[in-house]
Formats: sequence, structure tokens, C-alpha cells
Amino acid sequence: MKISLVLFFVFLSGYIFSQSCSCLDDFHFVRDHIEKNHAAFNKRIKSPDDIAYKVFTTNLETEIQKDKTGKYCIAHLKKYILYMQDHHSNITGSGAPVKEDSAAAVEAFFKSPAYLNTETLAIDENDIFQRLKNSDQPIEGIYRTADSAYEIAIIKDKTERRDYAGIILKSKTKLWSKGQVKMELKKINDSLFEVYTYLRNHALSYDEVSFVNGQLEMPLWIKESAPGRQNRSLISNDLISFKILDSSTTLLSIRSFDGAIYQKLDSAYKVVIPQIRNYPYLIIDVRNNGGGSDRSYQALMPLIYTDPFQGDLVDIYNSPANIKAYRDADDRLRLSPTASKDAFKRNREKMERSPAYSFIPMGDGKPYTVTYPKSSGKLIKIAILYNRRCASSCESFLVEVMNSRRTIMIGENSGGYTGYGNVMSITTPCGNTLSWTTTAYRDRWKYEFVGIPPQYKIPGDETDWVEYTRRLIHQ
Repeated sequence: MKISLVLFFVFLSGYIFSQSCSCLDDFHFVRDHIEKNHAAFNKRIKSPDDIAYKVFTTNLETEIQKDKTGKYCIAHLKKYILYMQDHHSNITGSGAPVKEDSAAAVEAFFKSPAYLNTETLAIDENDIFQRLKNSDQPIEGIYRTADSAYEIAIIKDKTERRDYAGIILKSKTKLWSKGQVKMELKKINDSLFEVYTYLRNHALSYDEVSFVNGQLEMPLWIKESAPGRQNRSLISNDLISFKILDSSTTLLSIRSFDGAIYQKLDSAYKVVIPQIRNYPYLIIDVRNNGGGSDRSYQALMPLIYTDPFQGDLVDIYNSPANIKAYRDADDRLRLSPTASKDAFKRNREKMERSPAYSFIPMGDGKPYTVTYPKSSGKLIKIAILYNRRCASSCESFLVEVMNSRRTIMIGENSGGYTGYGNVMSITTPCGNTLSWTTTAYRDRWKYEFVGIPPQYKIPGDETDWVEYTRRLIHQ
């Protein structure tokens, strides 16, 4: 019982801290830090006096002041970060995980404001299923997480904050109960929704998600029996696979460029590349490839490469806080026996010699030419098939592919995680974690957030992207 009370007061003290801490003060801290140190702000917006930016921040301040409880503070701060159009930057809350294997910890959590303040709606599953069966609202339906930890019903339930509520039907964690509101959705426009999601510990997370072809683009959630869901079932989860589609076309599918699996990929490349060279047409499918390491795709480039091209240069936004962040990062690296030492030293020393609050080139800043050996065999044409879940190093691959005369790019805009880098973090006065980027590519930054567009977009009603690509590559 003593343990339970101690844990309860830990939860309570955290709640009191979050309530006594001013969200407006935290916003001012975040805004000031971003304006002075963030590569994306100083690349895109450039000045705190930008008219559109001032209107946005003024309106956001008003919204924060209206939220008297502070319940949606992290959402307000995340809206500000999203305005930067930089997928690598983020702000996350300070809520602690709950030790679910401890009865005392769970009991304390059930008494905490985090749990008690979670909204619960009276539900009858039969009524909900009947309602959804007759619903003509494309948003409404039964959704589950990819790991089946949660099953929710998203139904129209309009309040000032939301248009739809996601209500728990089933939960594999005891921290959530049937009828509790796990998610709130509010329409921004016909193709974009605000999504307020309450995490495992009931802390709030916020994002803006696209609504495309009658579906919400929420990667962690699957809508049961969603129209067009068969489109996604065609994307194999195998790390790497190779198929002969017809007498002249092969398909190479790669789901990750993670550096940790480089050896596995390299071994597979050595087996399949000799076979690929015997066919005139190749489809490289990198849908759902979240990236990893540029090294993991370089063995493919001799098949693709046709001419030398200029590599993109990277600039660092030079500020005292960024210098300190780099120094602190090097100090942390020294504590690990396996980490690289002084990874930021060279650039940090250059920053210290350069004007503050300006972009300076990383390294020597000299233009460079990228070349690869040519080893195409019988290949005459390559199609790169990708979707919005191609990100980071997967997008680096697309950037290099664009320089080849042998390739066509098919699918939908990539994820938009390609313009900025060198992410650093700091704790805000309210205990949130702010992550911001300190570098920007000179050319690729234009693809950040919006993604790399394909030459050929897959039609919305097309259910077999590979077959569509196979037909297109032969035209």
C-alpha cells in the first residue's frame, strides 16, 4: 500500500507540474529556440517578422490561451513544429511509462489524473456495429493497430475539439478500458485531418494526416474491410524479394535500407543482380521502405547509373546553441566505447570561427561529382515504384535515381524526410523534449515534408501497383 501511495504521488506531482507549468511560457521558449537555431526555419521562413508567420503564431497563442486546462498543450506545440515543414523535428511530452507488471503501479495509475481525466463514452457494441454498417461516412469504421493491441470504433461525435471520436472496443493493455476515447479527429479540409491520439500511458500525441481516396493515412492503424485495402496487401513484408514477372521483366522489392542489415542485403544483391542483368526491364519496388543507410542501396547503382551528376551540398545553421549541442553530443559519444569519437569536432570548430546566425557549408563546401561503374547487362529500362512511406535513405536513393536516363519513377509522393539533418534535442521548461534540425541540403530541402513526386502517379482506383508499373514500363 505504501508503494502504491508513493507511485500515486509521483503521478500526482507530475500532473501538478504540468498544470502549474504555463503552456504559453513553453511555447515562447520553443518559438525562441526554433527562430534562433533551427535550419528549416532559417531556410524557409528566415525572419520572425515574416507576415504569414506572425499571423500564425499570434493565432496559435490565442488558441493556447483558450485551452484553460492545458490538456492540449503538446498539440499546440506540435502544430508550431509542423508549421516548419520539417519531418525530422518534433516535440514530445514528458509522461512516464507505467510498469504494467506491477500491480501497485497499475493501481496508482488508475487513481492518477492522467487516467481519471480520460473521457469515457457509454457504448453498446451492437448499436455501434449496426450504425457503422449503415454509415455512409468514409471516416467511420472499425480500426485496429497493426499489432492488434487496440481495436477502436471511429464514429461521428462532434464537439468543439473534434468531429469524430475513436472509442476503445478491445485493448490488450489493462491501461485502457472499453468506451474510453483513444482518439479524436477534426477535419481541416477535404484532404487533411487533425488527429489527437492518447498513448499507452494516456499522454497526448498530435499529428495531421492525409485523407486520400476515402482513407485516412494512419500507418499504425488498419481499417477493417476498408475499400482499397487490398491495394496494401500486395506489398510484401519480406525484407528483400526477387521475382521474374514475364519473359522480359523482373521485380526486386526492398523494404528497408537499415544499416544494421547491410550484410544481409549485400548477400542478396550478389545473388539477384547477375539474374537481373539478363532481362531488359526491371522494377525496383521500395514502397514502405523507411530508409536507413545510403550504403545499403549503392550496390544497385551500377545497374541504374548512366552519367556523372552533381552531389548535393549540406549547410549547417551556425548559432551558439547549435555549437553547444554539437559539443554536448561529442561528450556523450565519448562515454560509449563503441561510438565514433568527436564526430562533430571538425564542423564545430569551423562554426566557432564563422559568423553566428548564418549558414556555413559542412566540410569544405566544394561541389563534387558522383560517379558509379556501369554494369547494366541487357537492362534498357528501370522503373522505381514507391509510395509516401519511402523515407530518409529511401528518398536519397530516389534523388540519385532521378539522374539516370534509364529510369522512370512511378507511384505517389515520397514521405518528405530528405531536406534536413543532424537532429539535436533540448528539454523545455515544462519538461517536454524539443528536437530540431541543424543542417539543410541546398537542393533537397525543397522535397522535405512534401516528398519527391513521381513522373507517373498511380491512379486512385488502381489496386495492383506492380502490374500497372509492368504495363507502363513496356510502353
